[in-house]
Amino acid sequence: MNYNNAIEKTILFIESHLTASFTVEDAAREAGYSYYHLNRQFSAVLGESVGSYIKKRRLSHAARELIYTERRIIDIALDHGFESSEAFSRAFKAVYHTSPAGYRKNRLDVIISQKPKADQHLLAHLTQSLTVRPRIVEIPDILTAGLRDRTTLRNNRIPQLLTSCRRFPVRSPTAAALAYVNPAVRETPCTP
Repeated sequence: MNYNNAIEKTILFIESHLTASFTVEDAAREAGYSYYHLNRQFSAVLGESVGSYIKKRRLSHAARELIYTERRIIDIALDHGFESSEAFSRAFKAVYHTSPAGYRKNRLDVIISQKPKADQHLLAHLTQSLTVRPRIVEIPDILTAGLRDRTTLRNNRIPQLLTSCRRFPVRSPTAAALAYVNPAVRETPCTP
């Protein structure tokens, strides 16, 4: 049986209701399945439960609002289905390893922790083992910073690099990177 349509309907429902109050059962009803059955299929295809997907998408959407709007944190939390700012802060820290206020203050849009929207292309790739075809897009200029050092298991320099990275005051959307060089691997310059 092909569950892609049901999963796609569920995702469309979730995405269109990120800032509305709804339950996982509501999403399952929209897809035409019981909560148990949909959750089993959703987990099999996407590797996580419907509830986990909803929570991560809401946090990802809230994180973007923290950076790109001046709305109060409590208003963002309540709009994204959290009962209180404390519940929002706990969930946010678990994913982003910083408080919502700290995230906003640093203005660091963390790509790694973002939960991307699952779409029909991702579903097709997961269910039909299709090859991913990269799409090259142009984005606006961003400020980037990088640190480079050599590290080994015995002489782990990663904590010092992270501390160095935190010293840079960041006030605009940025990307930051750390490069770790394995001393056992010889570097060769790239030629176009």
